[in-house]
Amino acid sequence: MKTSHLLGILVVCILIAAGLYAILPKNRPAGTVSNTPPQTAVPPQDIVPQQATLEGVYLCLPHKNAEGPQTMECALGMKTDDGSYYALDMNALAPGQADAFQVNSRIKVEGLITPIEMLSSDHYQNYPIKGIMSVSRVLQ
Repeated sequence: MKTSHLLGILVVCILIAAGLYAILPKNRPAGTVSNTPPQTAVPPQDIVPQQATLEGVYLCLPHKNAEGPQTMECALGMKTDDGSYYALDMNALAPGQADAFQVNSRIKVEGLITPIEMLSSDHYQNYPIKGIMSVSRVLQ
């Protein structure tokens, strides 16, 4: 065989060994199996969905950036008594029940709040909301 063929085979063997070293578990004696489940990050309690009751004013959510041209769309939500904003998802309500809400009226609703940090969509990043409440029940 030529020297270039032997060199090529040697390079391939080194690459295979390096690949195996990179993907095989380390620091474990050969033939042992780990019974420890992989560790997953647990989000802090304040950024996991939670059941809650909110009370405040039903309104069009303000934009974070109030400078420059603004669109005329109205993303409906609420401002709670502590000044926090929440988008409202009314899809779980009976047909027509959400239509009874009047903008600038007080409402009290309960449901599941998903914090803004957990949303994959950037649609709601335009608004200064803490999260989206999936309303399950209207209390007032």
